Amino acid sequence: MLGDIPTETCEMTGIAYVAKNLKDGSTYIKSVVASDEDDKTLASLKLQHKTKDISVLYIASLQIPNVPPFCMTGQEVIDRISDDEDRKTFKKYLNHVKKVNVFFPIGLNYAVGGIYIHDLKVNRNGYRKGALTSFKVLTSFENKNKKLDRLYVSVYSDQRIAERTAGTMMMEKHFLLAGLGSVGSNLCYFLNGYNNATFTLTDRDWLTVDNIGRHLLGFEFIGQHKSYAVAHYLQQYRPDRKVQARLKNLQELKEEEINKACAIFVSTGDIMSEKWLLSQMTEGNIRKPAFILWLEPYGISGIMIYVNPEDEESVKRLREKANNSFMNYCLIKREEYEDGEKLTKHDAGCNGSYSLYSANDVSMFLSSMFPIIDKLLEQPLESKCYRWVGNTNIAMEKGVNLVSSLGLSKNTLQELPV
Repeated sequence: MLGDIPTETCEMTGIAYVAKNLKDGSTYIKSVVASDEDDKTLASLKLQHKTKDISVLYIASLQIPNVPPFCMTGQEVIDRISDDEDRKTFKKYLNHVKKVNVFFPIGLNYAVGGIYIHDLKVNRNGYRKGALTSFKVLTSFENKNKKLDRLYVSVYSDQRIAERTAGTMMMEKHFLLAGLGSVGSNLCYFLNGYNNATFTLTDRDWLTVDNIGRHLLGFEFIGQHKSYAVAHYLQQYRPDRKVQARLKNLQELKEEEINKACAIFVSTGDIMSEKWLLSQMTEGNIRKPAFILWLEPYGISGIMIYVNPEDEESVKRLREKANNSFMNYCLIKREEYEDGEKLTKHDAGCNGSYSLYSANDVSMFLSSMFPIIDKLLEQPLESKCYRWVGNTNIAMEKGVNLVSSLGLSKNTLQELPV
């Protein structure tokens, strides 16, 4: 049920999730969602899921039994409709459509009960065709003592989801994520936990077989653009959630679109995007805080730079450090990156390169950083760099030199000034 539960008898538009689980391949109604015809959430559900339009009759005056599960025969349903006009409407509707989904209040503001009336045999031996109506058959013959199929419909709305999770609607947050690779896509999993979040996702790349080992998404999304695929993932959770997908680099977005976000997350691995963002902050064009995240090869460390545009001097310093690809914050020594074959891999016939680290490294990195992100979203502080210590043992095995090996312990966090 979408939106408010009606208080009077009425016909409503509805959709049914359809499942093909029967051996003969036929379909049956798995669950029912009823709504006003113009409801935007209903349109989203129909777009994202395989659905079927059905008609629904809501009878407000139907009095339920005192004890659940509210099983009733056809005669009991009729006897429990207290309003004469509602009873006439029910009779007329049943005789007209033959199969009826009937909803009624059960004393809850987040759910309604229902019954499904079907397979009423109006053509019977000994009776002329047309002599029996569906209404008559419902209370006679084998149906006299037969319990009707029950329906139960839950309210789907932002408020209901909030009540069943955090207990209240959180403050609205709009996130802009540039880069939907291994780090950016999995970050969406964490940000999805805010019950009042909206998203703008931007990435020009598409998902390949090589990506799924550490990406949020799996095999079924191969060949799709990452921004649209992750948007689909988020809307599978909440069909009415506002998610915009863009096939652009960060610097191709309009300033007003960027400034609509409460926070910007950049995990493109593209230093040009990061330089552009910092330059725009320096010039005062972008006024929202940003988080720049990446993992070092082998998951040796993970870096998150928090940039507060109100801290103008730090933005200028970070813009200068971007010229050196933020090497000051890496745990791996600068000279190691000069040996490209040591830290990156290439596929035959491919011009691109990639760093080795696992999906587990991504999860551990983001799990360590998200409490900090959550705190900074609520209370912005001065700009700072946070470094997660990862697989330093691999550095020793591979002969990768680190800037420091003192006091390093896996899954610890270091704070570095900017």
